[in-house]
Amino acid sequence: MDGRTDVYSLGVLLFWSLTRQHPYSGNTIAEVFAAQMTNRIRRLENHRGVDPRLAAIIERAICLDPRDRHASAAEMADELAHYCWERSRPTRIPVRREMRDQLLMTG
Repeated sequence: MDGRTDVYSLGVLLFWSLTRQHPYSGNTIAEVFAAQMTNRIRRLENHRGVDPRLAAIIERAICLDPRDRHASAAEMADELAHYCWERSRPTRIPVRREMRDQLLMTG
C-alpha cells in the first residue's frame, strides 16, 4: 500500500459528496465487491450538474488499478486546484471600442 490508497479513499468521498451514492452498486456486499473488483462504477457523467472535467479527476482517483490513479495525494490536489482555477477565471466579454473608451474616461 502507498499514497494511492489515500487517493482512492478521497475519490470515493468526493464521489459520495457529489452524488450521495457509492461509486459501486449492488444489493449485497458480495455484489458491491464484485462491482468493485471489475471496476463497474457508476459514471459521474450520468449525474446532472457534474462537470465532466471534475468527473474525470474523481474517476481516475477510484480506478481499480492503483497505477492508473494519481501517483500521490499531492498530484491529485494539483489537478483539483487547476480545475478550480480554470472554473474561477473571469470570462472576457467583448466590448465595443466606444463603450470601452467611455468606461475608461469615467473610471
